[in-house]
Amino acid sequence: MKVHTPNSKFQPTLTASAVAERRRNTQQPVLSLSKGLTSGGVRLLMMITLIILIFSCERDKACLTPANYVNPFIGTGGHGHTYPGAMVPFGMVQLSPDTRKDNWDACSGYHYSDSTIFGFSHTHLSGTGVGDYGDIRLLPWSGGLDPVIEKYKAGELPYAGFSHEDEE
Repeated sequence: MKVHTPNSKFQPTLTASAVAERRRNTQQPVLSLSKGLTSGGVRLLMMITLIILIFSCERDKACLTPANYVNPFIGTGGHGHTYPGAMVPFGMVQLSPDTRKDNWDACSGYHYSDSTIFGFSHTHLSGTGVGDYGDIRLLPWSGGLDPVIEKYKAGELPYAGFSHEDEE
């Protein structure tokens, strides 16, 4: 079988085996991207990019992720009525600390300016402007129960103190 090119009278006629042999003997890249970038060039470019990304973070500061830009305390002060707890979308559990038990600013159960935690409850509402009672509140406690019993006898709820001083 002979292969004819459009300009067959100016070029010699080649057989199919001759065309295949010529293709085998020419040094063509395995993968050719735009502008002649070969697979070896792509690998080199990817390796350089990876090295730059690895060493681009400053040594004294951690690399920033989207989580570094999240402030869970937005709306927890003033009259924002939000809680800092995490939850999944449409989740049934919104675990968060309870720092207030009465008044209008206690609607979400948490207020940034407080320095006591009465416990952690599992359902909170954000931005409602009205409290939701009926939560089961848990307060982890270590040590003896005498201080807790004394507070109950005095008509108070037991609480734990905390501070925002070490927060970043």
